[in-house]
Amino acid sequence: MKYLAAVILLTHALVAHESSLKQYIAQAYAAAYKDYDIHITQISLQAPQSLQGHNLSCQAPNICTLPPNALAKSSGTLIAKIHNGASVVSVPISYSIDAELSVIKATALISTNADITSQNTATQRSKLALLRNTKLLPQSALGKVSARSLISPGSIITLDKVKERVLVRKGEMITAIVKSQNLSLQTQVQALQNGTQGQIIKVLNQSTQKILRAQIIDENTAEIL
Repeated sequence: MKYLAAVILLTHALVAHESSLKQYIAQAYAAAYKDYDIHITQISLQAPQSLQGHNLSCQAPNICTLPPNALAKSSGTLIAKIHNGASVVSVPISYSIDAELSVIKATALISTNADITSQNTATQRSKLALLRNTKLLPQSALGKVSARSLISPGSIITLDKVKERVLVRKGEMITAIVKSQNLSLQTQVQALQNGTQGQIIKVLNQSTQKILRAQIIDENTAEIL
């Protein structure tokens, strides 16, 4: 009977304060996925049975923390430092979250170095629990990145599949700026490498057949070093 009473007390304590715990978890996930329109439908909690009577909440003076890697999954452990008189108890509280969010998928084969835009992608909703990689490409990045490698149709585009947008492409003629004291001259050179903002690449001056080093400063524009 004493054991049963303890379990009942714990259940009542958790029910009374679970709103605070769930709110903390919901806010943490909302902040982590603020660029992905996350919608949380349910959060389930499970605390150790030995902690009957404790104030299981995230309200002051208690402190709750979630490890950064916990937010990459739909379940994990919340650590609550619970004040119990003069002592502080560290309580692991298991949780699971049912949520969905927006993901960007390739609608066609995207070649290496190709720009990733709204023309070759589509936004869809996905369950958080179904995602193997939650480091997702945000909607705001479309048109600002290029494919790091080949991306298959239907694939969810994650950050490891992209890189900074390629501004200069190998083989193309680009504008080269030559600065000398107070003078600034422009000429056309051929890019010998792909390059992104600030990257230093090799270019060919076709009139002299000299290979020069240039730093990319804009789309199809580089400054001769």
